[in-house]
Amino acid sequence: MGLSASGKTFQAKRISEHFGLRLVCGSDILSSKFPIKPDPARHDWLGDSGRLIEKFRDNTDLDRATDDYLLELARVTDNIIFDSWTVPWLYKERDLIRIYLNPTIDARVLMAIHSRDVTPYSETEMRLNIQKKDESSRVRFKQLYEFDCFSVKGFDIIFDNSESNPNETSDALIKRLNIEIERTTLTTSKG
Repeated sequence: MGLSASGKTFQAKRISEHFGLRLVCGSDILSSKFPIKPDPARHDWLGDSGRLIEKFRDNTDLDRATDDYLLELARVTDNIIFDSWTVPWLYKERDLIRIYLNPTIDARVLMAIHSRDVTPYSETEMRLNIQKKDESSRVRFKQLYEFDCFSVKGFDIIFDNSESNPNETSDALIKRLNIEIERTTLTTSKG
């Protein structure tokens, strides 16, 4: 988990490759049902198309249906990494290592702008778009599920990747995950 443009998808891909896990991206499942297909290369989640998508989501039960699917998948399938805004809060079992990427808004703006070859937004526009998307998500999940996606409470790993390049972040997260996996394995094997 992480707010908009925190590097969630990139890091989920790197971690899934390293550990040989299946990657399940909640936004891909959600967006497959949209009448408007967001273009990640243009940051459509953050711009005008994203606002149209938000209106569509407001008038359907698509979020709940997607989250129900993700939760069922978590219950019946092992060795998955979820790139999701909701799974860390909604999945109550302890067989999940919860990671929250927590860079500053300044870092997220720069990551968003530099993660694409071309971006249609200036830094100021990107900052406003990210803030609007984050606040919209916060309101949505508070209304749907009564959790605050800005809170890091309950996460096993909280990582501020503001000063790290994406590869350094991956290396650090993999190292921390190895420690968590070893700790979890030791706790489980002791009874």
